[in-house]
Amino acid sequence: MQATELVLRITNSRNMELTVHLEPWGQQHKLTAGASLKIEAKGPDRDDILELEYGDESITVYGWPGSVVEISPIE
Repeated sequence: MQATELVLRITNSRNMELTVHLEPWGQQHKLTAGASLKIEAKGPDRDDILELEYGDESITVYGWPGSVVEISPIE
């Protein structure tokens, strides 16, 4: 089975802090106005890969079954 590796940058262009939720792990990361985060995801190749959901004050990142997802700040 092949593996999928994805890297994504999220930048908060709003004038308020956002919360980034990482599911299904239940982690939360604060994203201040103007700041960026790097999301790195690795796991088995599937049709249902990384998914983002935007809310009013949050972004939720969903990993796929068997994946490992890490979020880190970009300085």
